[in-house]
Amino acid sequence: MPATPWTSPSPPPSPSAEPGPSRRRARLLVCALAALSCAAAAVAAPVPSRLGDDDLRREIGRRLREGDLAPARELIEEALRRRPDDPLLHYNAACVAARLADTAAALDAVRAAVEHGYDDARGLRGDPDLAALRADPVFTGLIGDLERRLAAAAAGRALRPRWGDWFDPGPLVEADGSASPLRLSLMVDDLGWHLRAAGEPAPVLELTLAAPDSGDAYDTARVWRFGFEAQSATTVGRALAQPGRLLDLTVLELAPAWRDVDGRRVLQADIPWSYLQPYAPPADTLFGVAVALQRRDADGRTRTAQLVPDPRRADPRPGPRRYVPLTLPPGGERPRLQVKVGSTVVGTKPLDFTIAVWAPGGGAGRLIAGIGDTAGHELVASGGTGGRVTLAPGLTTWTRTADLAALAMGPYRLEAVLELDDGTRLSWYTGLARFYQDWFGDAHDGTKFLAEVDRPAVDYRLDLIRTDLSERDRRADPSSLLMTVFEVEDCLRRGADGASVLADGGVTVTALDAGGDGWLPVRVALPPAGADASAPVLLLLEPGGAAAARVFDALTPLTMEGGAFAVALPSLRGDLGRWNPAASAEAAAVVDWLPRALPGRRVLLVGFGAETARLDELQRAQPGIVAGVFRDASPVAAADAARSLAAWAKASTP
Repeated sequence: MPATPWTSPSPPPSPSAEPGPSRRRARLLVCALAALSCAAAAVAAPVPSRLGDDDLRREIGRRLREGDLAPARELIEEALRRRPDDPLLHYNAACVAARLADTAAALDAVRAAVEHGYDDARGLRGDPDLAALRADPVFTGLIGDLERRLAAAAAGRALRPRWGDWFDPGPLVEADGSASPLRLSLMVDDLGWHLRAAGEPAPVLELTLAAPDSGDAYDTARVWRFGFEAQSATTVGRALAQPGRLLDLTVLELAPAWRDVDGRRVLQADIPWSYLQPYAPPADTLFGVAVALQRRDADGRTRTAQLVPDPRRADPRPGPRRYVPLTLPPGGERPRLQVKVGSTVVGTKPLDFTIAVWAPGGGAGRLIAGIGDTAGHELVASGGTGGRVTLAPGLTTWTRTADLAALAMGPYRLEAVLELDDGTRLSWYTGLARFYQDWFGDAHDGTKFLAEVDRPAVDYRLDLIRTDLSERDRRADPSSLLMTVFEVEDCLRRGADGASVLADGGVTVTALDAGGDGWLPVRVALPPAGADASAPVLLLLEPGGAAAARVFDALTPLTMEGGAFAVALPSLRGDLGRWNPAASAEAAAVVDWLPRALPGRRVLLVGFGAETARLDELQRAQPGIVAGVFRDASPVAAADAARSLAAWAKASTP
């Protein structure tokens, strides 16, 4: 290589050190390999300034995915020279700097991201890439300032609509800041929520309704999301999500309808109050609303206009959503009864609850409230609640207490009934769960009777119960919590009797420690008792689990009937159906674990949403376990896919 200002020529070798022909060939080979390595490095690390914008963006993404932080930082710096006002680039620069332990640069980049419009305060707090900054007062101060601005903006949008009157929630705003031509109006009345949209011939709308706590300043996880589509004469309404749970269910009564209103053609959707239970006036008056419109532009790109800009709107998973705050003063012509409980899970402390009655014309009657069992037998009366009451015109409330300390752990219900003198009868109830914390100690003591392979199933459920108790909506129905408690007790009872949790037959949810965060749940459908104990396990793999879960449900009855194979479905923690390294590692752990959980069985791989190369890697890594790979896994209908897989499993049996 010729000498340059950055290199110095090597001194010539001394005559006594002159290498022979073989050494010269070796040196030439080393030089050639070095040249090839330099060339390969040049290909692997393109000069940032020579890349086009699209190539630069792709290269940044690739480097970040592969963890090549130093090259990624150079690429991001080049992108910022071209687009210095891009908040996401500043945010990426902060993440890379924090992971490289450059705290000062990371803080500067966070500040720049916020100044240029990045406003996902929850993302800043929770991003693991920024974990090194969480204890820094400058970082926490930046987030605190951002949260105060978001709260002030939400307060500035707050509305106080009148009961039963249509109101304008505000314009929908496009990503470029322009106003959408769609015009919205909303109304809340005795029946529920009503949405009207005008100005779009075939709108695709998402409506978010929220019931925030008083401490939810600008977003809340207590949201219900609905989708409405109108294509020509066909309209579709869907329940997309409820607090903590994805649904995506097509519901006939939610289908919107075209109407003529004041000479305009508008699309109207109606959501009954029952979808938001237990939240409803007159006990609840603080709500929220958000609306998003999706449409395709002339270039075929999907554009979204939002009532409230929300960085998490595109993520379908349950989680916090932003909203326009609404205060709904009680109204309407019909009397209504609603109860607000402090929590539907009751421990040793008494249960506090508020009874609210809306009576537009006043009146009198008999009010009864108390705690009963699921068969309707009253067990605990709430002091001072039964007897004659007089209702002033408008809203009347009572605060009451019930003590459940003497009741055994299990399901109960709180009920309130108002019988007015004019013959009107109003009633309300909710499920309750009596639960005591000592139960966890008893459950852990019971795990000593379990086989090693069965213990993860119980530990997994115990984790679910702890999470439910700490993160659940305090007023939500507790039946799922109690169901998990009963499953734990059933597993412990069978374990104490010497039975195996997995060998019980039917569909069983177990779990294994696949590394990473917590237990990995696995659903297993076993052939009936007496079937071939060496039948293979058909392992369905898909990050996100949507298609695989449907096929699993369709395969289960075939498994029970035929007995020629078992079927297993792990809930791989992929990101929205993407096959990432974490999901790949979890799939490998399941492949290794299944033959130990079900001795003598080999595994047949089926990949939904998985690249064929991923399945081949699993088979090469475990040739003694994986007996075959199904390579045509794109199910159109779950039933058809199940039949094809069942036939393949039987044909592939060793």
